[in-house]
Amino acid sequence: MHRSFAAIVGAMLWTGIAGAAGEGLVAHYRFDSAGGTHAKDASGQGHDARIVSAQSVRDGEGRALLLKATEAYLDAGLSPDFQSPGGGAFSLWFKPHKLQGGLVN
Repeated sequence: MHRSFAAIVGAMLWTGIAGAAGEGLVAHYRFDSAGGTHAKDASGQGHDARIVSAQSVRDGEGRALLLKATEAYLDAGLSPDFQSPGGGAFSLWFKPHKLQGGLVN
């Protein structure tokens, strides 16, 4: 069994086109707090997320989440703002510690 180790760096963004929060940014996580169990939503929408089994680490100029297990994730809940019938975009930056034959294994 292979385990991928990746750091999610910078920010994760969810942009809704026609969500309950209106057009524009729905959530933005910078992971700029050292330690802790929550990621603050910088979008102003109040969608703070719970960090599960991940570690906050320094990466370059900022911070990142280090995902060491398949059970590591960020839980932002089930807000109607994340359910956009008109579509949307989700962006994240990641940095694998080791490539295992594919883009992400």
